[in-house]
Amino acid sequence: MIRVDHLAVLVRDLEQALKVYEALTGKPADLRGEDPDLGARTALVKMGDTVLELMELHQWGRRGSHRDGLHHVAFRVGNLQEVLERLARAGIRPLDREPREEGGTLAVFLKPEDTAGILTELVQR
Repeated sequence: MIRVDHLAVLVRDLEQALKVYEALTGKPADLRGEDPDLGARTALVKMGDTVLELMELHQWGRRGSHRDGLHHVAFRVGNLQEVLERLARAGIRPLDREPREEGGTLAVFLKPEDTAGILTELVQR
């Protein structure tokens, strides 16, 4: 079964965005940190079964990002390799050469030109 894992949103001011989402949910962000690979400060806000990842880039223009708004959609999959093989048969290619592994999680981005211009991430937890 595939479901939305998280939505990543670019913001110019992480603290300002957190004020909004923390007021909306009535609780503090679940995790804050730095992502040196992306060059961003990040925070995760849980909303039921969905996670909103807020990202403030240190340098705008990185990874093709130049404005506030949706950065990518991540889908949770049961078997990442199986899904990648199915997508390859449909002509949809991964952006990353190999899936990234972080704390027992495997993740890979798909080429936006193959996904109707939407940066899409697949996550296996």
